Amino acid sequence: MIKKMKKYFVFLMAFGLFSAHESFATVTASFNTNEAGIDEIIELTIKSDSDLNARPDLSGLQDDFSVVSTSVMHQNYVLNGNMKSSVTWKIGLKALKTGKINIAPLTVGNEKTKPLEIVVTDTPSSISKNMPEDGQTQTPEPNYALFAKLEPAKEDIYVGEQMRYVVTLIDDGSIEKGEPSFAPSTDFIIKSLDDTKIRQLANSKRQITFSYAMFPLKSGKLTIPTLYFKGYAYQKPDMENFFGGGFFNVRMPSVFGLETPVNLAFNGEQVNIKPVPSDYKGTWWLPAKNVEIKSSFIHTGQKLTLGAPVMREIVIKAEGLTDTQLPELSFESNADFSVYPEKPTGTTSVVDAKIQSVQKTIVTYIPHKSGELVLDEIKIPWYDINTHTIKEAVLPKEILHIQGGGHPQNQAGDFQNAQNMQNEQKNDEKLQKFEKKVALHPYLAAGLAFVLGMILTYLFLKPKKEKEVIKKTPKINYLKNIERQKNLKKLRDELILWAKNEAQNQNISNLNDVASFLNNADFDRQVKYLNAAIYDEKNNTDFERKTFMKAFKKAVNEHKKQRGKQASPIPPLYK
Repeated sequence: MIKKMKKYFVFLMAFGLFSAHESFATVTASFNTNEAGIDEIIELTIKSDSDLNARPDLSGLQDDFSVVSTSVMHQNYVLNGNMKSSVTWKIGLKALKTGKINIAPLTVGNEKTKPLEIVVTDTPSSISKNMPEDGQTQTPEPNYALFAKLEPAKEDIYVGEQMRYVVTLIDDGSIEKGEPSFAPSTDFIIKSLDDTKIRQLANSKRQITFSYAMFPLKSGKLTIPTLYFKGYAYQKPDMENFFGGGFFNVRMPSVFGLETPVNLAFNGEQVNIKPVPSDYKGTWWLPAKNVEIKSSFIHTGQKLTLGAPVMREIVIKAEGLTDTQLPELSFESNADFSVYPEKPTGTTSVVDAKIQSVQKTIVTYIPHKSGELVLDEIKIPWYDINTHTIKEAVLPKEILHIQGGGHPQNQAGDFQNAQNMQNEQKNDEKLQKFEKKVALHPYLAAGLAFVLGMILTYLFLKPKKEKEVIKKTPKINYLKNIERQKNLKKLRDELILWAKNEAQNQNISNLNDVASFLNNADFDRQVKYLNAAIYDEKNNTDFERKTFMKAFKKAVNEHKKQRGKQASPIPPLYK
């Protein structure tokens, strides 16, 4: 065995020396037949006269064929004293349509094959005409299969209703990389349910299932988008047959090119989508498993006073819908209130392989009267797809007791202000002690004066070109702009500009987005106070500028520390 392995490594080194002199390779491609039936497996052979460290690019086949099997063989031989090598890929294809199919040149590394064409018929009879004399066909058994179906199969699917689409991949255990994807479509919203399952079958095959939620956007006959799977299969080297062909025709396993591409496709079925039922009277169509609406008040104190803003967060939750399907509530001012709704924010998540969505809207009410004022109830009709009945999600009316004028007391705010005053006094005391120490040390004072003089001299004698460069490339100090800003609306705008600059990949459009970006409870509370103060002309709120800036700076520092600890490794598809 040791002698055999020594021969192998000597041969490998010799092969590497000879192959290093090869500067180009010839790549050819051919089918095993000119005509094939729609259900038959066609064998595509790609061959290179050099052992290329590359894979064939099969992306040009994906619209016309599924790749149902792949294999690769490396051969090395000695001809007239020279080492020669070749690599051959055998690729099993299954046509997705009939007729004459033209294949553009295929790419392997820097080389290209000639274009190909084949005729695909409705009847599976053509390959048998090319059967070899020994009676054995040259087409391989399929190693991979891809298919999908609706589960459960339903005939009464409504527009906008969630459909569960289960994708199944069958392989021989060799696929290591890849994931399904869908052709672009304007007829469906498609969301992954993050429900991948792997099961070993009895025939040494492996079954991998992926689940998706699909939402049809139109009624009528729709075709589910074509499903693709692009990945790679790993073929283990055959060490036992290394010398199987004799010294002059050696089948040599290579450490390169063992990954072969797998491109599968599955044409989606046609489904009949029903329109909105005629007896549904809601202005917003919501076919769901459940819809709820709730609200909570963001009080600035225990009492509500005339002219002071009241902030209310309204939350809509739904199961079986995406947040883009949820309704945008409308609010109008009246004789009792001036109403200022903010732009709603929505999220869609997958919990236990179920689609759940949440939409939040913050509404600010400024009361114009004292006494008992009523916020009207909100009703959202929705269609229960389980019982096929029309239901309503109801937010009951709210009665607000508004007092005439005054400022609600807030002990927490007073305590915070007292703490701020104590801290300022402590800082003043520290400064006074420092000044006394400096006065008692004349040498220290002289040293500080010398350093200050050097700095002033440098600034005065600094070259003009350097000054011009600094003037041409000013750096916006958003934090300083925020700290100097006295106008509350401009303060809001500066905060949003700062957050947009910091969170370049996130959508920042309002103060709530800024609070979500920093994710700090104290700052979040201060943002709510600021929101209330912006709409309160008499400034009867708990917003206090020093407290706000203190919470903001603390949140920024914590965010920077947290961001420095984060890493972003890309996890593998299968563990």
